[in-house]
Amino acid sequence: MTDRHLTEEAFILLATGDCCDDFRREAASHLQSCARCQYESQQVYKIFGAIEQASEHGLLCLPRERSTKSLFNWKKSAFPWVPVGSILGASVVVIFAILGPFTAPSASASELLNRAVINERQFGAPGGFDIVANGVRCGHGGSAEKTLVEDSPTCQQVKISLNETPWAAGNPLAATTFRAWHASLANYRDTVTKLPALWTIDTSTSSGAIRNARLTLRKDTYQSVRLDLLFEDAENVTIEEDDQPIANAPLTAIAQTRPRAPAIQASSSVDLLEVQGWQILHNLNGDTGWEATVTRRGDSVIVRAEVPTPARKQEFEMAFASYPRIVLNVYEYGDSNAVPDFLPRRVNEPDGAPPLAKKWLDERFPDPGERSQFVNSTVKLSKEILGRVYVLEELEKRRTALANCSCAHALDSLIEAEKTDLRAAQESLRSSLEPVVGAPQHASAKEITVAGAQRLDVGIVRLFFTAPLSGDVTLDGEESAVRKLL
Repeated sequence: MTDRHLTEEAFILLATGDCCDDFRREAASHLQSCARCQYESQQVYKIFGAIEQASEHGLLCLPRERSTKSLFNWKKSAFPWVPVGSILGASVVVIFAILGPFTAPSASASELLNRAVINERQFGAPGGFDIVANGVRCGHGGSAEKTLVEDSPTCQQVKISLNETPWAAGNPLAATTFRAWHASLANYRDTVTKLPALWTIDTSTSSGAIRNARLTLRKDTYQSVRLDLLFEDAENVTIEEDDQPIANAPLTAIAQTRPRAPAIQASSSVDLLEVQGWQILHNLNGDTGWEATVTRRGDSVIVRAEVPTPARKQEFEMAFASYPRIVLNVYEYGDSNAVPDFLPRRVNEPDGAPPLAKKWLDERFPDPGERSQFVNSTVKLSKEILGRVYVLEELEKRRTALANCSCAHALDSLIEAEKTDLRAAQESLRSSLEPVVGAPQHASAKEITVAGAQRLDVGIVRLFFTAPLSGDVTLDGEESAVRKLL
């Protein structure tokens, strides 16, 4: 009688899933009628399952070339083949698989990349992809193009960063590009992880613009579905598979070929970094003029801030965490190290006389609480105007200074936002002051300079808060000065 049983390698291939459909069907048919092979198969599955759960690297059961020897054992014996040898063989293979990542991890990564490239040559690279940075969808494209769809400082930086890498040309999801970059590295470390339906290849290196790249492959086809790039300046860019087209997208193409020499000078990169600093400051509502500002010192971009609470300080630190090249100096009020010379200057007149409009205030607001509320809100509006004008003038100066950088136009939206907030504050102040200083001379709020905003602030403080002791400051004079500036 001839007994036909599965070999050790056959059980391992079934356990890892690394076998063709024809063999899987043939093996399944045999297992239905062979109790001994069923038992042996269960033991191998248990071994692989336990080891995979315990493995941090997930490098078990790596795909390998099909053996040329038969996947079935033929024995001319009536006595059944005892599965002890098979179980022992499977255990030995598993032990070597565990030790493998520590001895030659690059070989495993190379094998996966080779399989991905073979699949790519046969079926093609992914048809569509998205480019995402810091939660912003910056681009979408196909195998022959990349298109920026967001004209923001973040996306401009993505364009610059990608143009300095091999992923600037062709389809960035192509495994061929990853393998070529991987092969060019002199010093690197690979980590391969096996997930239920995916493989990931993490490659870290200490040189070049890219410090870490992760390629994610489908387990069944080895097709690449996602690429994560970590740049030297800690910028993260993700490119992921997406077959949905974007209609009516502005076309600002990333370079289709890798430049022979850097096309972007360092100064332009620093200019872009400064614009990003202003944008983040605006998103934090920190561009009021009284909390923070962005400054340049040579090729350094510095954000200086003085904040009221530890929680606010943490907001700044979290917002700028993705931009380690921006120097962040944030202090809390009262910190002895803080020197808030970056804030606009208010003219203080301590130990003054009662406010010039005291009589009007007492008549208009007999209730002390209402009177105090009016004074505080009016003085606060004056302070807001001074701060907004201060920031607006600074942004306009920087817009002129960065005129040669393609990033400069990104400041235009910030300038318009500051103008909108400034006009709203001016209109509120005009309405508040008309009963005491009379109707403004202009139909709408006029443009105002920092010097004018400082003079307006002085006049409002003298009218409603405290007046100087000198007798040359009069109620009529201050009302006239304020009215002209509204």
